[in-house]
Amino acid sequence: IFDLAEAMKSGDPESYVSFLTVHQDGSCNGLQHYAALGRDKNGGEKVNLVDADKPQDVYSSVARLVQKAVDEDSEKYNEEYAEEIKPIVEQILYGKKISKTDTNKIHAYLAHLLKDKITRKVVKQTTMTSVYGVTFIGARDQIMNRLEETNEKSFELRDRGEDYPMIIDDQLLVYCSNYLARLTLRAIGDTFKSAEEIMIWLKKCAATIASIEEPVSWLTPIGFPVIQPYKRTGKSASRSMNGAVTTFDLREPMPVSKQKQVTAFPPNFVHALDSTHMLLTAIECSQREIDFTAVHDSYWTHACDVDDMNFILRECFVQLHSQDVLFDLQRQFKNQYPIKANEFEDPPIIGDLDIELVRESTYFFN
Repeated sequence: IFDLAEAMKSGDPESYVSFLTVHQDGSCNGLQHYAALGRDKNGGEKVNLVDADKPQDVYSSVARLVQKAVDEDSEKYNEEYAEEIKPIVEQILYGKKISKTDTNKIHAYLAHLLKDKITRKVVKQTTMTSVYGVTFIGARDQIMNRLEETNEKSFELRDRGEDYPMIIDDQLLVYCSNYLARLTLRAIGDTFKSAEEIMIWLKKCAATIASIEEPVSWLTPIGFPVIQPYKRTGKSASRSMNGAVTTFDLREPMPVSKQKQVTAFPPNFVHALDSTHMLLTAIECSQREIDFTAVHDSYWTHACDVDDMNFILRECFVQLHSQDVLFDLQRQFKNQYPIKANEFEDPPIIGDLDIELVRESTYFFN
C-alpha cells in the first residue's frame, strides 16, 4: 500500500520503480519432493508437479477422502441405539476395552458428531507435517486444536441466537480427534503411497546404521555433508530434601540415540532436498544477476525477474530429481558402513511420472 501511494505521489506511476519483492510458493513442498523421488503420478498431480487448468489443492483432496470415510461411518449411526452409546463412552473414559461391535458403534457416533466439521483447515496442518515426521499423537493434537476452534465459533453463534454447528462435548473431543487423526493419516497414505514407502525405507536405512552405534550421515546431491547429532542424554533422577532432581551427563562420548536417529532421518532428508533445490536456484539466480531470497519453499525476487526465477526454479528441480537420488544414497551408505553393506535394501520401485513435466507446470510454484 505504501509503495502504491509513493507511485501515485510520483506524478508518473507508470515510470515509478518498485523494489518490492514478489514471492512464489511451492505446493506442500515436502510432498512435492517425495512425489518426485517416487515418480508418483497421482501424488504429483495433487501437488502440482503436472500442469493443470487450475492449482491443485492437496489439503482439499485429503479433506474429501476424510469426509467420504466419515460419511460412510455416519450412515451406520442409528438413532434407536443412541442410548447404547452412553455406556460405551463411559467404558472408554474409564480406560476399559470395548468389543469390535462397540468400536463400530462409537465410530458411527463420532462420525455423526463430525459429519459437518471436516474442512480443509482441519486436515491442513497434519497433511503439511506428515512428511516431516508428525506422530499420531501430534496429528491428534493438531486436529483437536481445530475442533476446539470450531466449538468456540459455535458458542459465539449460539450466544448471538444464530444457527450453529453441533458442539462436541469436551470429554468426547479427544476421541473425535483420535478418530479423525487415523482417517487423515490413512488418507494421506492412500494419496501418497510412494512417500510412505520411501519414508519406511529411509527409516530402515537409519535403523541399520544406528544398530552399529553410528550417527546417520550423508552428502546431499550438491555434496553438502549432513550428520545427525542425536545422542542419548545420560539422564538420571534422584531425590533431595528439596524434591526430585534430574541430572544430565553431558560428557563425551555418549552413545547415539537409536530412536531419534531413525525417526528424524526422513524429515531431515527431505529438508536437505528442500535446501538443495533452494541453493541450486540461488546459485543460478546469482550467476544471472537476479536478486533472490527465500524462506523454506517461498522464493522471492523483484517483479521484473519473476518469470526468469520461475524458469530457473523449475529447471533446478528437474535437474535435482533427474539424478538417482535414492540409489545414490544407498551407494553412499554401503561405502560408509561396509560392515552393514548387505543390509541396505534397494529403494522402493518408482512409478511412471515424467519429471520433465515440471517444466511446464504453471502452478508448481505460484
